[in-house]
Amino acid sequence: MRVTGVEELLELLDGVFEGRVDSTSRAASEHWDGILLREGHPLNTELPDARRRTEAVEFLEVDFLREEVPGGPYDLVYDSGCFHHLAPHRRLSYVKALREVLAPGGYFGICTFTAGLMGSDEPDDVLMRSGRLGEGVGYTEVELDEMFSWLELVDSGPMAKYGANANNPVFTQDFLTVALFRNPAKAAA
Repeated sequence: MRVTGVEELLELLDGVFEGRVDSTSRAASEHWDGILLREGHPLNTELPDARRRTEAVEFLEVDFLREEVPGGPYDLVYDSGCFHHLAPHRRLSYVKALREVLAPGGYFGICTFTAGLMGSDEPDDVLMRSGRLGEGVGYTEVELDEMFSWLELVDSGPMAKYGANANNPVFTQDFLTVALFRNPAKAAA
């Protein structure tokens, strides 16, 4: 096969990784069940990582890398654990898809592995040569700000430990970073 387009190149690069490159797809649910349902795993919980603030919010779960996104653009896009499992070259597809579905003035929230606490800290060239992501990739707040530089950073930091109590149980882990961005683009007139 000769590469004649960007998507063909991305698919070719997918083959560099040991079957984990597509672990973010719905087809990988068996893989994740084996990990996340394991007794004692820190992510084996039913607790929400974002509490509902209003009943007027409609939630849509969609794989915007592989599925057509109905409606949109959207005022809020939230990623809870996908981004840090993408191979370096697939981040390009992710950013392209995010640009397409995030409304001007809309918000993008992300919960991802923290560099030094969870996931690989190896540079992308090392990840590409090794063909392994391990359990994922850890990011610093600066790296997230650079990755989504076309958005305005509203806030970022370690996942807060506060808020989880008997009356208001929510999921928190200190190996996760959360960030909120805003799309500064203006709506088409």
